[in-house]
Amino acid sequence: MDTLTSVAPRKRGALNNDILKSLQTALTIAQAAQREPFVPQLTEMQLSAVFISSLLSDIAECHATLDTAFDADQEVKGSTQAEGTARARLKATIRRIQAAASQKYARDPENKHKLALFGMGINLDASRALLAQHAPGILSHLTDDSLPGLSAAFQEEAAQALTDWTAADSLQAAAQQTATQKRAEAQVQSKAITDRRIQVQYAIEGLYPHTLSENAAARAAFLLPKTRPFRG
Repeated sequence: MDTLTSVAPRKRGALNNDILKSLQTALTIAQAAQREPFVPQLTEMQLSAVFISSLLSDIAECHATLDTAFDADQEVKGSTQAEGTARARLKATIRRIQAAASQKYARDPENKHKLALFGMGINLDASRALLAQHAPGILSHLTDDSLPGLSAAFQEEAAQALTDWTAADSLQAAAQQTATQKRAEAQVQSKAITDRRIQVQYAIEGLYPHTLSENAAARAAFLLPKTRPFRG
């Protein structure tokens, strides 16, 4: 009964290969466990049909978790591009503000200190954190000061540039958090699946020891070594 043959993740190449291989191994063994004569034999070993069905269900759930992680990774890629575009626009806007502020105050000894209000001396290229910290304050001073060449329309454009970048940055962060969280969930799920898969294999090891040649087919169905004991 190959109930999960079509449950493989949609985008295997971009996902964690170790987990995927582990899930495929577990799927092969769980499907074998649903065949005769193994069903009653495993039931005698306290590995019931319900146990195997739960294992198959959890394999499917782990695949779904990995797909969600992949989708989030794809969203990170898209949002990273959008964030980069919005950030470049905001920084260009701030550079124009700083140029206008310098035009007004750079040669004015009494008011030169006001340049600091517009982020002069801060390397806003150093990190997004610095940009997020200082950009709102820089733009807020446009309403308190009349800088040359910066019209009301420019101020609206500047405010929109900040809004757009903040939104793009938040989307990127949320997608990255989802991707990281789902990969961690998949690792936990995979370990639980592997633990139960190994239980099944040890049960078959006891039922079909390698010392008897007629057990070779059964051992192969559960991916057990042909000529030596299974060691997990």
